[in-house]
Amino acid sequence: MEKKLFEKVILGFILVAVIISLYNRYFVIFSYSPDTGGMEYELIYEIQRILAGLPLYPDPAHLPYHLTQKTPLYHFMVAGVAYLFQIDATDVYKIYLTSRIVTFSIILLVVTLSYRIGKRIFNFNTIESVIYCLSIELILGHSHHYYSRMDVLYCFFFLLLFYYLNQFKWEIDLKKCFIYSGLSVLLFFTKQQGLAIIPFVGFSLLLNKQSPILVINYGIISILLIGGIPLFLGQDLKLLYKNVIVGINNGIDFTFLNYYWTSEFQLLFNLFTLFSAVMVFIKNRQSSEIKIFNLLLFLLLFFILGLVTSLKYGAGNNYFTEYKILALTTFMIFLKTSPLSLFKSLFGLSFFMLISVMGIKDEDILSLRKNRITDLDNYQNELLATEYLLDRESTNKVPSILVFRKPSMLNNLLFPHVILPTKATFRATFNKSKNPAKASVHNSFDNNILKYIILSKRDPQNLIFMDYPLNGYTLEKTFGEIKIYTKKIPSTQ
Repeated sequence: MEKKLFEKVILGFILVAVIISLYNRYFVIFSYSPDTGGMEYELIYEIQRILAGLPLYPDPAHLPYHLTQKTPLYHFMVAGVAYLFQIDATDVYKIYLTSRIVTFSIILLVVTLSYRIGKRIFNFNTIESVIYCLSIELILGHSHHYYSRMDVLYCFFFLLLFYYLNQFKWEIDLKKCFIYSGLSVLLFFTKQQGLAIIPFVGFSLLLNKQSPILVINYGIISILLIGGIPLFLGQDLKLLYKNVIVGINNGIDFTFLNYYWTSEFQLLFNLFTLFSAVMVFIKNRQSSEIKIFNLLLFLLLFFILGLVTSLKYGAGNNYFTEYKILALTTFMIFLKTSPLSLFKSLFGLSFFMLISVMGIKDEDILSLRKNRITDLDNYQNELLATEYLLDRESTNKVPSILVFRKPSMLNNLLFPHVILPTKATFRATFNKSKNPAKASVHNSFDNNILKYIILSKRDPQNLIFMDYPLNGYTLEKTFGEIKIYTKKIPSTQ
């Protein structure tokens, strides 16, 4: 098969998949589901806090009991866009729309930047560059973490740093030191995983025989900025530590790692990557091109990082995104730098067919499309339940409602009347025998502040939350599947 025909066939596959992916994105953006992926309702609640003038990082041991696990850049970006369009903390569905549109807009920036990387850094021709950047869009479309979350912003800053490292030929001087540090800090403030970028970049620069003093300066400047920026913005470092560091200490969970090694898609992708990486290494082992050496080094480092971080409770495909982008880059170089044969044609077609299927075969998307009418009905019932409860609690300044319905927008719609707006994450982090946050929750229940419990299909009898029995609640009102239970609070007079 001729090279031009080969490229056009691959481009055809990719274009069809991208069109389907964009069609799917429409359902994501305008869905009434409270969770298009990655516990979206928790992120939206945190953006509501910013719009309401509340601190993003509260004390988890004080009402309302909340834990913000993520670093803040994406939250403030979405809140800033919402503020520009005069969306306030009570415009819940508009905040959901804003976050989803911001995420999609950043994906378009990622596609544009990756085209530039292919064209200017790796000398791909126009068709190769289009295949490269659209394949990255499909990789991002494979995970629900790129529907309404900070992961896509993290991906953009990662590619921008990767672009500048290659543009500057993996060299460092004082000016470049500040550029690398600035982008590394943006990565961390987008997602904690960005902290690993600092030693990875430093290690790579040292292997490229750069000045150890400047590399150390890069590390010091990055760490000082990470600690100094929150202080400059008036953030409480102790609360930031409790939320962002202690808050992700949820123990080890092998669930995702087991899935990763048993998923046919992931196994095939890894086999394609291993073969192409070995071939690129053999082809370039005598080459003086440092960009190939550093590409393969980063590929290995980020694969190891993905394996380590995927042991965290709640891990997902997003922990391997840098690795997947670097793997795609390696495969493109493999196809470009050796003669086209029948084997390579079939091998390349198989790889990009895999990318195409990965980009459009998403169970979460299928669920959103299938349940769009049900999600709208649930949302309308939640609005009715919210109106009912706000009529009774509008003058109550103390949170008094606990939502057991999951997933649900009620935690957002009833802002700020909910006792535990991110119940599942809070429980996973603080449900330990002597934890002060857990003790504070128990103390609140002892003081009878919990007036309403919202359930759907569960029976309120023998209901236990964080080892505390919630007894004595009776059904007061029903809206569709939403059941509101109340407990008569003894008079203190």
